Order: sequence, then structure tokens, then C-alpha cells
Amino acid sequence: VAIVVALVPDWGKSGSTTTSSLASDGLPDNGTNGEHNGNSSSTGSTKSESEAPLAGEEPTFFESSEGPFEFKIPLLSSNVTETYRSVEEARHDIEQLARLIVNRQILQGMENDDWFGPPIAATTSEVAADSTANGDKGQSESASSAFAGTDDFETYQQEAGVVRSDYVKSNGVHVFAAVQDRILVWDVQGNLRKTVTMPPLNLTNGGKPPLPVEPLPIAEAKSSIWWNPKPYIQGMLLSPDGARLTVIVGGYGGEYTAKEKTIPIIYELKGTRVIVYDIGDDGILTEVSRTDIDGNHLNSYSVENNVHIVTKAGLNTWEHLVSPIQRWSQEFYGMTAEEYKVAATVKAQALIPDFVQKVLDLVTVDGQIILSHLAVFADSISADEQTSIQAFGGDVANSLTQVYSFDMSKASTISDLSLSKRATLQPGYWGYVYATNDWIWVADQGWRWIEEENTYAQDTVLLGFKLNGPSTDFAVYGSVPGSLLNQFSIDFYKDQKTETSYVRVATTLNFWWGGWWGVPQEADDDSSRTKNQVIIMELPPQDDSVIQLDNKLIRRGSVQLGKKDESITAVRFFDNISYVVTFERTDPFYVLDLTNPMSPVVLGELEIPGFSQFMHPIKDDNSILITVGQDADENGQILGFQISLFDSVNRTSPKLMDRFVIENDENQWSGSSASWDERAFRYLQVGDLGRLIVPVSVYPTWDESGNRVGEEFQGFMFFGVDLAKAENIITKEMEIDHTSQPYDYTSGECYCYSQLPERSMVFAGDVMTMKNQKVISTDLVNRNREWNITLDDSLNCCNEDL
Repeated sequence: VAIVVALVPDWGKSGSTTTSSLASDGLPDNGTNGEHNGNSSSTGSTKSESEAPLAGEEPTFFESSEGPFEFKIPLLSSNVTETYRSVEEARHDIEQLARLIVNRQILQGMENDDWFGPPIAATTSEVAADSTANGDKGQSESASSAFAGTDDFETYQQEAGVVRSDYVKSNGVHVFAAVQDRILVWDVQGNLRKTVTMPPLNLTNGGKPPLPVEPLPIAEAKSSIWWNPKPYIQGMLLSPDGARLTVIVGGYGGEYTAKEKTIPIIYELKGTRVIVYDIGDDGILTEVSRTDIDGNHLNSYSVENNVHIVTKAGLNTWEHLVSPIQRWSQEFYGMTAEEYKVAATVKAQALIPDFVQKVLDLVTVDGQIILSHLAVFADSISADEQTSIQAFGGDVANSLTQVYSFDMSKASTISDLSLSKRATLQPGYWGYVYATNDWIWVADQGWRWIEEENTYAQDTVLLGFKLNGPSTDFAVYGSVPGSLLNQFSIDFYKDQKTETSYVRVATTLNFWWGGWWGVPQEADDDSSRTKNQVIIMELPPQDDSVIQLDNKLIRRGSVQLGKKDESITAVRFFDNISYVVTFERTDPFYVLDLTNPMSPVVLGELEIPGFSQFMHPIKDDNSILITVGQDADENGQILGFQISLFDSVNRTSPKLMDRFVIENDENQWSGSSASWDERAFRYLQVGDLGRLIVPVSVYPTWDESGNRVGEEFQGFMFFGVDLAKAENIITKEMEIDHTSQPYDYTSGECYCYSQLPERSMVFAGDVMTMKNQKVISTDLVNRNREWNITLDDSLNCCNEDL
């Protein structure tokens, strides 16, 4: 609470306007708010005047005349997709952002005047494995033989042909696995190839030219706790022909920070390195090209040879605007509130131009501004002026979202990888990314005033970047009330008959706090503190030959679902059908008909204990789903990891075909990373026979005496699915144990968390599983272990060769 109060001062009165017409849930009915496009120049004074509008949409504004600096920033409107047409236009808006930030800080510093008395004297203070896999003989060996010779090693695809980056990739001949700063390479027979280590970090040394960071000698490293900064691989993408590997690496921003004579304007300056490798016939990786880009890697996808990387970079307003005018700074000690206001205002006036110029330099490429228009990520604000300011807290632009694109097949020159770049300022540091063959959608946090609830609630803003080969254009935006579960909460659909395109979004609107920064309000027993919706929005016509005057998604229809206080735990969209699971005590499984975008409806509902977290279709018509999640009792108490099979052939009456619970012992906890990371999920299908392969962790508990209760398991479990059976459709086939030896903290040995990603791949009927520090290949038919690789953590951590 103290932190919240410190960040959100009492501003007093301020000016703000709201002109948009709101639907019952706070969404604009038609997606338009008028016409405007700001064009102005910086004056450098503490008061700014309204500038003459350009043609376009007239947005409402978030503005204030309270305090030493006026500011006026547009609310979310159609021109947010347009890049600035001139440096001066961009300069004006960035200055308005700087005014808001310093104004907030000065007003906050003027509060609680008794906190800052005369200066006082400062004080100083210092501060081993079996050859055969275990398992139940759920299906016969003859049934298992159906999977002999099967290949299935590609990364899970939410949309066909759109491949998400992952820590493990394979071209069917070799496997490439990222472990911290290394790429381990082995062939499908288990023969290790040459390991590739990312270039070491180059940090300055007492002002001297940058030198590679030298690790401690092995003996010394194993007997001490030591810090050795390394780059870390964040994802890889493989070309369709399997001949090139793009590697996305974090950690290099420290090099640039160390070299800069001034503090960078963003925290993650050149924070991500992109390296393209050629893959030789022997699996040897040869670097072709590299470049460093701004921001931390958020997500990335490939569509054929075209790579699209989304990054986020925090805007360093603290060092450049906020810290120098903190009330507790030495130069302001002993001042009254008014004296502080005058002194801080003078200092802020000197800070703003430098801040603005640094941001402009960052978003200028070859003389062109690649930044889209600044806006407050809200469609409307409350008529209660003070509440509106408290809700936003001045957090209009905390981060810079960037989309980088290039064709990996055309990368050919060392240190000269050419990338297309688009950028936009956003309030949030997180964001889900969803991609199709033609679009990348980036979700970010915003806020919405809900009239009927008399409160602010979370709002999700969608930014649509149109893909154009190895480049992107920020083309469409929209917003929906509530928050997303993950990227599966977003779906792009094109009606082939009408050629109309839609974006469908599943959200949960949470009213737990009653008022965002306020005291929680008491809710009556009948009111729900959540609201779940599937909302359909239409894309405005996309015509590259004309200038788009309205680039906002148009609200068409929505449907509410879920019981009191429930939230969405799983969602999938398939053409005109959607499946949604909500949970608070039980698991309502919903089937939705989205055929009419103006009026989506719930066709069927099934209420059962527990909940699903990830859903996968196992029939071409998407009528049967296999899901993973958690079982629960009638009170909502989680019992254990479960696998369910749902039948929605009759859309109005979905059925639970079967459920398999791993364990329901109250002294254990079980789960799978496949529940929240689809890349850990693998399902094989041959006719009516299926195989589900997922990593599973089972953890014991301890009694009052400190004794462990229950058994632990770390590894993979294989499950058979036989749709020809009427019961016991799901059977556990076998377990692959990946348990590592527990680390002895008294040994004095070097230790680090270098673990293989939890993934599985199938090559010619052999399943290769990766977890902890083991790679194990098992024959799917006879269940014999074919080979295994063990990553020696202590050696890898201390930089010895594998």
C-alpha cells in the first residue's frame, strides 16, 4: 500500500474529456471517436498550447493544467497506427509525455512537506537408469506397432505454417538444443556433435577497451560462489529446408551500456543478438550473419523463411527525468514545497529537451521516424478527474515495443544482417504475441472505465502488424475489456464467402479490487467478481492503395459465459467453433457457435470437477479434444494432474469421454509444463489410435517431523488413446525417468541451473525426451531404451567441455 501511495499522488483537479459512446460493457459501439491527427512543434516552455489538428480522427485527450507543466496526450485512436510524418510532430508528442512524467513527480514531491526537513548529517553503512522404460501395459504391442516408423519433431503450431521460436529444433537429421549460452548438437542416433557457444560478453575494464569476461579457473570455481555473466539463448527458428538456424540471444545489452558515455534512454539497449547459422551435413553450425537489436525478446515466429521478432524495451524515465528531481535529493533538502516546486521545475525544463532528443534518436532509422503515434492506452476515462489520473498513474509509455523482420535465407554477410523495424510506445512491460500467415498481434495492458461497475478494470489493447514478406506495418488496433489467458485467447478468422476478416478474443474481466487504486469494495453475495466474454471484432478494409482513415477494429458481437467468480483457464478457436473452460470450483466446458459474428452463442455446456489448461483437437472436424489440466474436488481443491477427452460431435450436448488422473494423493502435487507451454505437448495420431507424450512432475510433501511423504517423479509419461473403445479410452503406457541426482550443497562444487528444456520428438518410431539433464531415446513399440545423453551440470557450469 505504501508503494502504491508513493507512486500515485493526489493531483487535485485536472482537465480530462471523454466523448466516446460506450456500450453496456464499456466498449465503443462502432469503434470511432471523431477526427484528429496532432501536428505541432516543441516550444520548450512549461505551458503548451493546443496545436492545429490535421485531417484524420479527432481523439479525446488525457490532459491536466494542475502543476507546473501542462500536458495533453491523445487517448487511443486510429492514428496510433500511423508513423510520425515529421521529426517535429514526434518531438511535440514525446515532449508531452515528458511533461506528464515530471509534472507527476513534482506534485508528488510537494506532498507531505514535513517529510523533508533541513539536511541532517549523513551516516555510512555497508551492506543412473534401467534399460527398459516403466509403464502399464495399457495397449498391446500390436497397437503400439501402429507408430513404428513415425516421424513427428516439429514445434507445435497454433496456426499451420506459422512456427514459434523454441529452445529445441530439429531438421530430422540433427537436434539443436539451447542450454543457457550453448547450442548442443546431436544426431538422431544419439551421437554428440560440436557444441556451439555464444560469443562471450565484452565488458569494459577500468575504461580500457572491452575485453572478454574470463571465467575463474575450474578448481577455484568449484570451491567458491562466483559470478560469471553469460549470454543466454531465448529462442531458435529453423528454415523450412532445415539448412539455416536463426538464434535469438539475450544478455549483450551490458556491452553497450558499458561503452556508452551517457546513460541509455532504454534499459535494454541492443539487449538482443540475432545470429544466423548455416547447418552443415554433419550438423556443424557456421555463422553467416549477426546483428544486435533493442529490447528483450518477447516472442518470435517464422513464416517460411521470413523471421519476425517482437521485443520490449523499458523506457528509462527514472534516470533521465525522475531521479534528478526527487524531493529527497540533496539539492532540495530544507526547501518548502513551493521552493521545491520552483527549483524542480527549472531543473525539469533543462532535462526535457535532452530526453526528447534521445528518444527521437532511438526511433529514427535512415532519417525516417519508425515510431507510431503516442497515445494513452484507454478508450475512455472517468468524468471523475482525480480518479482518472490515479488510475493511469502517469504510466502512459513505460516501454517500447518493436517488431523486427528479415529473410533468413538472404542473410549472407557477417555483422551485416539487415532488418525491417517498426516501433510503438506502450504502458505495459508484458504482452502476448499471436501470429498468423498474414498478421502478428501484440497484446498490451490498458485500462477502461466501466460505467455500470463504477470502477476501472484491466483492458487489453491489440496491435495488429500486417506481414509483408520480410517486413511489417502497424496497420490495425483495437481494445477489449479484461485480460488474456495466453496467445490462444486470440484468433484471426477470414470468412471465405464474404472475404471479411475478424479477430476473436476471449477475456476475463476482474472486479476483485472494486477500484484500481482504491480500497476493495464489498460485493453483494449475488454479484460476480469476474466477467468472461468472447468478443468478435471486424477488421476495417485493408487496401494498400489508399490511406486508411479508420484503422480500429470494429466491435460486432460478444457472448458472456462462466459461473460466479470463475475465470477462463483454457480456450481454443476453430473456424466457427470455439471451446472455453472456466473454473472457480468446477469446470464448465463450453461449446460456442461463432458463425454469426453479430451474435455468437453458447451451444452446449458440460459441468465437471477440475479444469483443463490446454486443449488439442484429435479429429479433423475438431469435434473431439484431448486436454491436460488439474483434477479438483467439489470445493475446488486441486487434486492432481489429469488428462481428459471431450466429445462435442453433438455441439449442444458435449460429453466427457474419459479422464485419467495421475494421482489424487493429498500428500503430493503433480503437474506438467504442457499445461502452459504448448511446445512441451506432443500428440501422435494413427487412425483411432493416439499417443500423448508430456513431461510430468510429481512432488511429495513432508510431515511435521520433516520426513518426506509420497514418491517423487521427474520425467515423461506416455498415454494411449483408443477411440474405438467404449471405456478406459485413455491408458498410461509407460514412464521415462529423467530424475537427476539431488545437488549436494555441502560439496563445495560449482552449481548452476543448466537444464534441458522439457521437450519430446519422434524419429522413425523412437521417442526422444529431454528433461533436467538427460536426453533419452525410447522405442515406441518395444519400449526399449535406444540411447541416452547426460549433461554433466558441474562441468557445463564451470565451462569445461562436454
